[in-house]
Amino acid sequence: MSKTEHSALIARTPETLPFWKAAAENRLVLPFCEDCGRHHWYPRAICPHCHGRNLRWKQSAGHGTIHSIAVMHRASPPEATAIVQLDEGICIYTQIRLGEDETAAIGDRVLASFEPVSSASSALVFRLPT
Repeated sequence: MSKTEHSALIARTPETLPFWKAAAENRLVLPFCEDCGRHHWYPRAICPHCHGRNLRWKQSAGHGTIHSIAVMHRASPPEATAIVQLDEGICIYTQIRLGEDETAAIGDRVLASFEPVSSASSALVFRLPT
């Protein structure tokens, strides 16, 4: 999956505009329901947990754990697609950026990062802590 394809996973809609604005500033924000006190992902206008509409965006530290991972070792550097469970409890389908000598496995801790896709857009990816 290329950087451009990855950025298409989060559609540009009025509901996701806060995500894209924060991404341009290299910040990860997540939708949060004030009615039930839970984060959710994928962004939407109604909470998938309680069907509440009292939503706001909260800053995330971007720390998570690899829940599932597939690594293409023949790529250079290796390419990894994963499901990352953030410390806030939600899971995000994403890419893990690995260096030439890095390996990643289920249970490894990762950090959110943003890569420029164009002059006006950044894609959410995750990296192993340095």
